[in-house]
Amino acid sequence: VALIDKAKNINILLQKESIVGLVGMGGVGKTTLSSKFYHLFHNEYDKSSFLEDVNSKDNIDVIKQLLHDLCGKRLCKDANVNKEDLDKIRQCMTSKKVLVVVDNVGKAQNLTSLPIIIDKATKNPTYKSKVLVNCRNWQSLKSHVNENGKVVMKSLEEKQARELFMFHALGNGNHVPTKDFNDICMKIIKACGGLPLSLKVLGSFLCNTKELEIWEGALNTLKSGQSVTGGNDNEELWSVLKISYDHLDKKHQNMFLDIACFLGGLKISTICRAWSGDYSHPKFGLQNLQHRSLIQWIEGGVLYIHEQLRDMGHNIAMELPIMNRCIWKSNQSNNFLQKDEVVVENLEGISLKKCDNLPMLSQIDSKGFCNLRLVDLTEASPIVVENFIQGRNLNKVKVLFVRVFGVEKLPSSIGQLNALQELHLSRCSKLKELLSSIGQLNTLQSLDLSRCSNLKELPSSIDELNALQRFDLQGCSNLKELPSSIGQLNALQRLDLSRCSKLKELPSSIGQLNALQELHLSWCSNLKELPSSIDQLNALQELEWCSNLKELPSSISQLNALQRLYLLRCSNLKELPSSIGRLNALQQLVLLGCSELKELPSSI
Repeated sequence: VALIDKAKNINILLQKESIVGLVGMGGVGKTTLSSKFYHLFHNEYDKSSFLEDVNSKDNIDVIKQLLHDLCGKRLCKDANVNKEDLDKIRQCMTSKKVLVVVDNVGKAQNLTSLPIIIDKATKNPTYKSKVLVNCRNWQSLKSHVNENGKVVMKSLEEKQARELFMFHALGNGNHVPTKDFNDICMKIIKACGGLPLSLKVLGSFLCNTKELEIWEGALNTLKSGQSVTGGNDNEELWSVLKISYDHLDKKHQNMFLDIACFLGGLKISTICRAWSGDYSHPKFGLQNLQHRSLIQWIEGGVLYIHEQLRDMGHNIAMELPIMNRCIWKSNQSNNFLQKDEVVVENLEGISLKKCDNLPMLSQIDSKGFCNLRLVDLTEASPIVVENFIQGRNLNKVKVLFVRVFGVEKLPSSIGQLNALQELHLSRCSKLKELLSSIGQLNTLQSLDLSRCSNLKELPSSIDELNALQRFDLQGCSNLKELPSSIGQLNALQRLDLSRCSKLKELPSSIGQLNALQELHLSWCSNLKELPSSIDQLNALQELEWCSNLKELPSSISQLNALQRLYLLRCSNLKELPSSIGRLNALQQLVLLGCSELKELPSSI
């Protein structure tokens, strides 16, 4: 509603100011407007970058994205950004016409780490490059943005609010059944305060509901503010959003809380695996939450939850009197566990992110967490990881996030997690080995070891992971070889070996991976050829080849299911075999950077 006009006004302002700050409370539509502006005007610039939700990301990852978008340089995930990289960004910003949109700045540090902001040239009105920043709090922006560049996002006017609400509540027809419905409709719109997020969520909740009593009930709930008490902006918005949550059945409420506290930002396929056995028909449940506008699906099959809905979910999880379902806030874990009414055996999820110490663990016996399903130990101290996992009954844990820089090895009892389906160990850069007990995880479907840069080998017991479907070894730069037993992974569908720079060869047993659909080998700089058994991968749909490849074997034509073949930066590749024309399922052939390739075979 009115987005194009608002985007045009921002574009006009950016002709006068180099940096424009978009300010307003959560749910007012800052990200939506920023996205629309970027979509409409980024083609008018030489280079552009949309830095999405910087408040939830590490500053170094934001700079890496900027480096890639503006300078075409992609750094591996565990690489550092050096002065030369920052200079490249500055040079691009000063020599070209560049657009950068910085979405959801939460604190001033999100900006001071970005060279585009601290560069004094951006304060020059004649500067060709432009920056749009959105943020809830002007205090985080005012030292970087001129007062003239401040745009306050206001709530929608009554006509616009009605248009948005009616679209979600009644569809494109916008036909109000009766005068009584129209009266209640206008009162609901007024109670929503013109906030787009509340209008969208409440409209989706009432969609296709033709019972006047339900509309009246929603209005009465809004007036009483009974969903969430309090007077700040967040709680006033939550009182609207929670109406939709309150009318979910218990199963879908639990699914929403799982997403808000643990699973937001993950792929839909990962979430469905995490819920395997807990919720019947999880995709139907996700679709139900999506229809109510409580979640969104974005590019790449990733689930997105609005930060206000996520925060509301956190608040619900911590305040429910029967609670004890999940602890999401690690800095409250000790206090929470000390409460007399907390029954640890009821806990289904716990987050100990960045937790340095947890003395209360020693007071909880081995059976204390027997109903846990979701555990997040991201950036916790190694001692917390050890004490939490070792010797505990975690037989119901489905998803375990570790991602701890200082962890050198996992507790041996990791193999006793009999229900584990997702094990995330990415960024454990000091991890030197996996214990053979890892092979006991016979329900494990996804193992993420990406950026474990000190990992040198895998245990032969890896072949016992009979349920493993996804195996991510991206960025394991010290991994020299794969065990021949890897060919026994009969369920494996995706194997990512990108940036395994010391990997010299693949075992011939890799041809036994009958279920393999994706094989990623980009930036494997020491891998010059593949075993002949590669042509036995009858299910392979996507192959991303190593950059030092010298020759593509003619037997590649036997990959009857191959749909996508990526030969990126294969600068030593001089020709393609004529047999490539027999790849009847091929849909994409990418030859970017194959500088020695003079022609394509006629069979193509």
